[in-house]
Amino acid sequence: MVAFCVFLAVSGSFLAQFEAMTSHSNVVLGNYPEQEDYQLFVAAGGSNELHFHISLPRNMGVSDEDLHLIRETGGLSVNCALIDNMTSHFLLLRAGDASPYLRALQEEGRCFQGEGPKMEEARRLAGAAPGDLLVEPYLLGMDTASARSLYPDITGGYFDEEKFQSGEEILAPGRFCQAGDEFLLITPILLEGSPKEDQSQDISFDVRTVRVGAVYASESIYDEIILSSEFIFALDPSCRYEYISLQNTAKGDPQATEQAEEVLTKIAARSENVSLRNIAEERDAYRNTVRSRLTGIFASIAVFAALLVMAFALSGYVRAKAGLHSYLLMRTLGAKGKTVFSLLLQENWLPVLWGSAAGLLASLPCLWYLTGRFDYIPYQSILWTATVPAFLATFLLLFLCSALAARKPVREILKRSLTEALSRDE
Repeated sequence: MVAFCVFLAVSGSFLAQFEAMTSHSNVVLGNYPEQEDYQLFVAAGGSNELHFHISLPRNMGVSDEDLHLIRETGGLSVNCALIDNMTSHFLLLRAGDASPYLRALQEEGRCFQGEGPKMEEARRLAGAAPGDLLVEPYLLGMDTASARSLYPDITGGYFDEEKFQSGEEILAPGRFCQAGDEFLLITPILLEGSPKEDQSQDISFDVRTVRVGAVYASESIYDEIILSSEFIFALDPSCRYEYISLQNTAKGDPQATEQAEEVLTKIAARSENVSLRNIAEERDAYRNTVRSRLTGIFASIAVFAALLVMAFALSGYVRAKAGLHSYLLMRTLGAKGKTVFSLLLQENWLPVLWGSAAGLLASLPCLWYLTGRFDYIPYQSILWTATVPAFLATFLLLFLCSALAARKPVREILKRSLTEALSRDE
């Protein structure tokens, strides 16, 4: 019973958090920024080379009008609103161009290999010569407020909001670009379409020169060029925001929170292929799951501990009865109650020690199997914050139970008259 109690404490405290971690892994792994409480995101769609990597069907995502509604809603703050795959954009790399950014994209394998009449049309409109390439940059579209929020530190140039919104200027990674660099931007436009049908004949192109207005600190070619969403919407009315990150600024006001979530729910419902993720709710669900599982486990341990007290008391009483003559003789030789109690405690404590060791060893294969199968879960934190404390607390609890169980037999021995008890025993 001691071994099972320890096994339940060790494996149970581990499983309670481990299972919750696997169910809410995004929360545990920190995939959500601390200030992010909600997400609106496009949950479906497809693209292919035939349609120049434009996501289809069109009109998916959150409209600019709904973004303005969100910004006006009390209790909500927009962290960022992004366009990633809803549109595609290409830059022209001429054969003799020494641009570090364009060459880095080429080395990264970002050359677009499309074929057919529409590819020829795009090259013709861009004035591409034989040997020139279309390269696809890592690019994000976002509104001016998001650009200001995500890129507050400009390392070169000047962020001109008016020129940014018109598409005349872009924000670029400073490792490869400098303020004043110019690129020929080719944007394919498809207002309607299905990923399962060939509608490439309906694609048109916008070709224009864009200039780097400002650069930000960057380390990798994967750092994006930032293009104005206002400009993208002007080019392509079928485009929408595909990801919006939000913060709840009214966490202490349940009514304001409820109203804000109602607005987000309605926007998700009327927007095509858009889902709402309530991250604040996921965090609460994770904490509640851990709390409820641990409560159940420790309640079970308490029941077993109570049973162990009775078992220890009964076995101690039996041992005291069987060794009564020896204990009485010890008293006649001057042994005090503390000595008798110490002897009985040692007899009770030995099963606790061996049982605890057996229970701990029995739980290790379970822990080893789970940590090996779900190695992406940070299980080390569970071991130090839950499993080890649970083992120590259970061990101490069982030790106290064994001590409590030894008190009653000792009291019984101390109450006995030595002369009468020894003569009766003889």
